[in-house]
Amino acid sequence: MKSHSSLLAAAVILLLSACSRTSESGQAPVEPNYLGPNLTSMKELVDAADAVVLGTVTDVQPGRQILDLQFRAVTLRVDEVLAGSVSSNVIIAEEEAWIHEPGTDPIETTPSHRDSPSSIGEVWIAALQYKPDGSKENGAETYTVLGRPGFFLIQGTDVETTSDISIGGGETVEGLSKDELVTEVKAAAEAVGKVA
Repeated sequence: MKSHSSLLAAAVILLLSACSRTSESGQAPVEPNYLGPNLTSMKELVDAADAVVLGTVTDVQPGRQILDLQFRAVTLRVDEVLAGSVSSNVIIAEEEAWIHEPGTDPIETTPSHRDSPSSIGEVWIAALQYKPDGSKENGAETYTVLGRPGFFLIQGTDVETTSDISIGGGETVEGLSKDELVTEVKAAAEAVGKVA
C-alpha cells in the first residue's frame, strides 16, 4: 500500500507543478523529474533555465514535504550569474523531491541528481528555473535545480557531475575544469540570447 501512496504522491506533485508553473520568460518550463529534464546539450540546458549561477552553499534545510515526497531548501550565495538573471545575490535552490522514509534525516538523504548530500561551503554551478508562485524562504526567491543535467559540484578547479550534457564535437562536460565549464555556459548563453 505504501508503494501506491508514493506513486500517487509523485503523480500529484507532477500534476500540480505542470499546472501552476511558468518560467520567468513566460515559456512553459521544462519539467524536471527525478533525474532531470531530457536535455542533451549545453545550449538546451541554458535555454531551459531562467538562470545558471556559480554559487556557494550557505545553509541546507529540509524544504517542503508533500505526502511522502521531501524537498530540500539549499541557500546559495550567488557569486556570479553565468546566464540569465536572478533577483538577488542570495537565493534558495530547491532540490527535487525524493521518497522520504520516516525516521531518516532529510538533510542526510542524497537526492537523485548527485552522489552525496548537499553541505555548507560547497560551490555549485547550477541551472535553475524560477518558481513564480511567490515561494520565498527567509525572504529569498526560490528556484528549482534542473536535476542531473543542471547540477555541477565544484571541487577546487575540478568539476564533479552526474550530468552527461554535451558541449559539441561529441564531448561531454565530464573532465572539464571549473573555468572551462564557465566558458561553455557563457558561450551557450550567448548562443541562446541569455547573456548575464
